[in-house]
Amino acid sequence: MNFLEAHIIYWEYVDIFASGKNKVWGSERMLPFYCNEWKDILIAAYQIVLSHAILWDLGDNEFFDSSFRMLKHFDIMFIEDGLSTKILTAFCVVEQKRKLYKLFHKKDIEQANILLKKNLPEMSSSTYRYDDVVNVFNAMLHYKAEVIIPRLKLGENMSVLVNEYARKTYELSGLEYRPEYQRYFVTLDDMRKEIGCGQFFYAYREEIMSSRI
Repeated sequence: MNFLEAHIIYWEYVDIFASGKNKVWGSERMLPFYCNEWKDILIAAYQIVLSHAILWDLGDNEFFDSSFRMLKHFDIMFIEDGLSTKILTAFCVVEQKRKLYKLFHKKDIEQANILLKKNLPEMSSSTYRYDDVVNVFNAMLHYKAEVIIPRLKLGENMSVLVNEYARKTYELSGLEYRPEYQRYFVTLDDMRKEIGCGQFFYAYREEIMSSRI
């Protein structure tokens, strides 16, 4: 996964929240990048995007705080499609206020409570790989402050340092790093300048021309 691929996935996830379509126990299939490994893909995208933002000073405190807020407990926001339907239906049954409904649907209410009791405690404590993102974030803050900035002050080549920084990000995230990923770790402004000079970024033209981080 290069930075632009991570960038697309990150913003697809954020857009779900901005659209107001997300809800607790919603179907994971509403995510544009849904597949069997979608949770690990999202974690990887987060690690790459936040590390890139650290390097280029692209995010303020609100950007980082909101990013972590949206990630926390994301795996109870989006769950397996069939279970999502069952839980939402169970809530509708349990929350019925009408006395006649409660009188004639005691069995339905009992079964709904059993389903909720079985699934909610496990999911409410879920924080799938949240700490992995926090750990990489903190490590890259430290790496920039203690390694990149001092070496920049000594006059070292920025391109070399970007490659080392990107490689470190992937290493700490447990992701495969390819030599060409260095070219994707520049700023979007630099990518925009390159679009008219060659085909390397052309496939991502729409994402690069957006105003998002």
